[in-house]
Amino acid sequence: MEQRNPSEKVQDKPAGFYLKPNSIQKDVSFETEDGWTIYGTYTLPLTYEEGEKLPAALLLHASKHSQTVWAAYPGWAKVQEFIPTLRIDWRGRGKSEGEIPFPDFTLSQREKVTLDVRAALNFLSSQKQVDAARIGIAAEE
Repeated sequence: MEQRNPSEKVQDKPAGFYLKPNSIQKDVSFETEDGWTIYGTYTLPLTYEEGEKLPAALLLHASKHSQTVWAAYPGWAKVQEFIPTLRIDWRGRGKSEGEIPFPDFTLSQREKVTLDVRAALNFLSSQKQVDAARIGIAAEE
């Protein structure tokens, strides 16, 4: 068994650390072309150096979830420590819920989620830390 110096600090991450990866997390919002306000979380790795242009990822949740679902996937939470990411709540879910929740949307209302994705990609590609030619999309479900 390994002996530690009692004065040595242990840097283990606590349970649930995926909610707070080693990145700067910023709540953001932007509008879609049809005027819906989309809310999300933009993350930037703590290792980011000014002037870098990094690949990035847009993380999309399933129809029954919100952006917080990504905290349950350790690998995807870990990705946020290496590249910028944007997690959004699309219309009708999470912080982007309007008067009608997503499960009650008509088919034509659900199809407008593509506008949310387009606006999210535009937001992500406009960030100075992001190489707009290297953006990936990960979708749950």
